[in-house]
Amino acid sequence: MDNIGGITSAGYAIVGNVKSCAVMGGKMMVVLEAGKPWKDFPATPGRIEITVTPDEGIIPLYTVSGTIYCARSRQAKYNDLTGMSFKQILLKYITTNGDVLIAGDKSNPLKVQIENVNPSTANGYSGTKITIIGVMTHPELALMT
Repeated sequence: MDNIGGITSAGYAIVGNVKSCAVMGGKMMVVLEAGKPWKDFPATPGRIEITVTPDEGIIPLYTVSGTIYCARSRQAKYNDLTGMSFKQILLKYITTNGDVLIAGDKSNPLKVQIENVNPSTANGYSGTKITIIGVMTHPELALMT
């Protein structure tokens, strides 16, 4: 079972809490400030989408876009989301296969936008929508442990 799709969880580190960040051998090493660990997004299972797309051009660039949905009941337990809009982050996410990937880096952080979602119909999603965007000079990389 090494080809199952999907993302099981996503987390973030605020760029100001990143001590150092380096690409080494196709992996990324991230060192965070003491007492400032990765934080999880309180995502609803099955509601995490992250895409890294190569842009065509002379300089290799990769566009990152992501959408993470959190149920309102889950968000209430995570006060960290309050004030997250427009913060710069590194994104860590884990695939169903167990890969731990990093998008963004200290030089090319990703931006976050948070909005409440209040559907007009009973079958719509009610909660928080987290949108992540950015551009980086390398694809997403495995986290070096």
